[in-house]
Amino acid sequence: LRRLERFGDNGDLSSVGELRYVLARHSSGASGKTAVLVLWTEGHCSLLHLFPQNGDAPGTDPSGVVRPAHARRLLSAAERGEPYAMTFYTVEGATPASLHDWYRSSLESAGWAVRDGLADGSLLATRGSRSLVVHPSTAKARRTTVALLELS
Repeated sequence: LRRLERFGDNGDLSSVGELRYVLARHSSGASGKTAVLVLWTEGHCSLLHLFPQNGDAPGTDPSGVVRPAHARRLLSAAERGEPYAMTFYTVEGATPASLHDWYRSSLESAGWAVRDGLADGSLLATRGSRSLVVHPSTAKARRTTVALLELS
């Protein structure tokens, strides 16, 4: 009970203990594969600091990828020691179409090979051994959320 009270006061998951979360989903399709997502915390993990009301959430932006004007980082996560990462932004005054065009132009100018992705409005960019998926989508009027997924 004391640990839960501390968590309520400071928002730090380490007050309760180290978080372990596993989600497994079995595909009912012909492949019969199972996708597994594993998340955990080590040390301090303050939820109050992860999602600030103003400014950027803690983390980093993808190397070599310019951020659009008026973008605010919502979430940054990466697999330690691996090239896999995801970064989410919210962009004021933008539409998914305008961000699609902006990212295409910006990435091509930075030397990325860019083509349309599988999901409607998404882009797939490659440069050397790196692959990046860009997926803008509407969150609210005049605000667009952009997901950047680094695959390699």
